[in-house]
Amino acid sequence: SIKLVTKTPDRPSRVQNVSGACMLVRRDAFEKLNGFDTRFFLYYEEIDFCMRATQKGYKVYYNPDIEVRHFIAKSSSENRESFFFNLYYNKLLFIKKHFSYPFYLTGYLLIIIGILLRIFVSSIAGLVTYRKHLLRLSKSLIFVLIKIIKNRYR
Repeated sequence: SIKLVTKTPDRPSRVQNVSGACMLVRRDAFEKLNGFDTRFFLYYEEIDFCMRATQKGYKVYYNPDIEVRHFIAKSSSENRESFFFNLYYNKLLFIKKHFSYPFYLTGYLLIIIGILLRIFVSSIAGLVTYRKHLLRLSKSLIFVLIKIIKNRYR
């Protein structure tokens, strides 16, 4: 199982996965694992890679002595629809690849419900507070919801 919340170790430690923004992998290990799964775009590729590495007997470590600045979501911050679609779609792809169909179906339904709740809350908040960015967010999420539903079996 994947831990949803983790603590950052204060000394070099084995961990379940690390950020792809700063990942050091031996070339032979990377090649044996066939690199990153190209079906993932921007999100979950490193989690998938670390899971496959662990399954093949490799160990994943985190070293707090190394510092890298990663500006999260800078690659997709300009396009909300792209950001949310890739985030949700790749989460579902990851679940589908590594877990049972009932687990995938549960995750799919929870993501759909979550998107619907975000649409509802951002729409209401946008209307009540007259904040256009919240209304734009709800509009973006409607498009994302449609794309997630259309791409379910991809």
